[in-house]
Amino acid sequence: MFYVLNIAVASLAQLVVAQVGGARGLQRVPTTPRQNLRDVLSALPTPVVFLASVPVALTVGAEPAKWTWAAVLVIAPVWSVAVTRVLR
Repeated sequence: MFYVLNIAVASLAQLVVAQVGGARGLQRVPTTPRQNLRDVLSALPTPVVFLASVPVALTVGAEPAKWTWAAVLVIAPVWSVAVTRVLR
């Protein structure tokens, strides 16, 4: 369970570092607010899926919880495409 929490926190920390860097003008190519929102929303599937595996691990077991992590491989690209289309 600690692995899952570490991955979720690391993903969110990476998102925060990118946002703080962007706010302080540290990006080579500044993004528009719409692009920034797209980047933030596109980064959410990883921590959400990993945190969602915690109840699976506690109720069903560790092995099924590990299989839920595979959902990131499908959810992340689909979510990114959907976010991009909505924010056009």
